[in-house]
Amino acid sequence: MLTTAFALEGRVRPFNKWLRFELDREPPGGPEAATLLSDAEQILSSPTLPVLRTAFRRLEAAAWASGHSAIVDSWEPDVA
Repeated sequence: MLTTAFALEGRVRPFNKWLRFELDREPPGGPEAATLLSDAEQILSSPTLPVLRTAFRRLEAAAWASGHSAIVDSWEPDVA
């Protein structure tokens, strides 16, 4: 989720050592990124199947909204 949040803004996700610094200094700012960051926190606190499924659907929507529909479409038939 964090890698995607950064990538949707054309940024590279920092190494874990620098992640907190980067999130504090210049967090991903788009609405999709904010949702992905909160989803990542939710997954860490409660990695249940419904939480993962909801987060995946939001990730899919963020990819669509950012113009990556061809990539999302290529996930078929592995991901319905």
